[in-house]
Amino acid sequence: NNNSLPYTRDRELSAKIREEYFQDVERRYPSIVADLRAGMNKTDIVQITAKFIQREGLDGSTMEGVMAYWFGQAWAVSNQEPFPTAQQYQGIAAQLRKSIGKSSKLSQMTNAQRQTFFEELAYRLFEQRVTYQAAMKSGDTASTTRLARQSQAGLTKLGLNFKGKRLNDNGFQ
Repeated sequence: NNNSLPYTRDRELSAKIREEYFQDVERRYPSIVADLRAGMNKTDIVQITAKFIQREGLDGSTMEGVMAYWFGQAWAVSNQEPFPTAQQYQGIAAQLRKSIGKSSKLSQMTNAQRQTFFEELAYRLFEQRVTYQAAMKSGDTASTTRLARQSQAGLTKLGLNFKGKRLNDNGFQ
């Protein structure tokens, strides 16, 4: 299947995923959820994240494109580095393509599972990107350190560790 992760977007499922995201934000940051809902009322975060992915030369409809973007951003935040270049994202995608193609679990995903995977990840990537960019731009080292710890803790739960890894145009070294 060329490692493809296409899905037909079901609007009801998108609405459910969006509402679950807001409920999660409300648990973590109750004071901002009303403003966040109002600000995102007409914004499609899933489409914005897809554009971020495409801007890096990755295909947001393939597993390696989505995961390369995720891993590159996670690497940057975990190591308090700038986001990868398009070429570095391409290197990560090439590395992932080799292992993803061997995964029978991915090829067995239903349309709803593919949509849920991408859309839940899209909200997290968007939130992390915006928060991290703001902290980096303002020089807020306390926030970048906190975000790095949070990122690494989440990755550790998945069995991943990008802390101290080197990244170049060929991917992770």
